[in-house]
Amino acid sequence: MIRVVIVVLVLVLIWVLFLSNFPKRTRIILASITVLLALLGAWFDGLGRNPKTGVVDANEIRVCSLEVAHTYRTNFDVTLCLQNTATHADVTRVRYTVVAEQCVRPDDCQVLAQVTRDTLFNVPRDAQSSKTQNLDFKPVDALVSNLNWRVTIDSVKAIK
Repeated sequence: MIRVVIVVLVLVLIWVLFLSNFPKRTRIILASITVLLALLGAWFDGLGRNPKTGVVDANEIRVCSLEVAHTYRTNFDVTLCLQNTATHADVTRVRYTVVAEQCVRPDDCQVLAQVTRDTLFNVPRDAQSSKTQNLDFKPVDALVSNLNWRVTIDSVKAIK
């Protein structure tokens, strides 16, 4: 609705500047007011669309699944599924860290490499979404035995 008002204001501006018979001073005042109203409307229209940190806590994002497939040399396709348990906001950007580790026993693991990504990740409120990215884990050999993968969510940006 605001965008329609902005279009109408632009048409009024064109009429005031080029088609009206108002004196020059009146045209300048009306054009200035029209431009200010259009800018105010554009600002108000985009007000709630900027993703912000702190709207959704990282604890409200649950990892549904993590699938890792070797592609080439030290590159792996990492498919990450996230569930947004927050009911008040949509997640738009996520910063996460994927860790590759070699485990001798479940409690004895050595970190081989970790990659952090800050990426667009649209997860609507109370829903889940998946995304696949090809990541490079330099010192990790795909043939290493007992290779274990885990992910941690570092930060989240969301829109109400």
